[in-house]
Amino acid sequence: MLAIDVASDFVEQALLLFGVLPGPSLFIGMTGYHLLHKGQKLLANRRHRLFLRSLPCIQCQYLSDSEWLPCAVQPSYALTDAAKNCLDFARSSAECSN
Repeated sequence: MLAIDVASDFVEQALLLFGVLPGPSLFIGMTGYHLLHKGQKLLANRRHRLFLRSLPCIQCQYLSDSEWLPCAVQPSYALTDAAKNCLDFARSSAECSN
């Protein structure tokens, strides 16, 4: 009887150690990873929006909503750092009326 009790105690302890305890740890770990990943994406999105606001393209009349051809005059410069020195920049009339 004593051997059976020891074996059942061992099985109970093993189930507790490998079955119950990792659950909360994995949940906390995965939640932390998810929050960290989401925070990094939000930060990168904010940096990208701030970069786009610093470009003159946002106020140019030649900027379009097309993702394939955002600028008809200088498509290779559109929405890049090179756009800061664009010679064809023309302020849109909607911006001038404000």
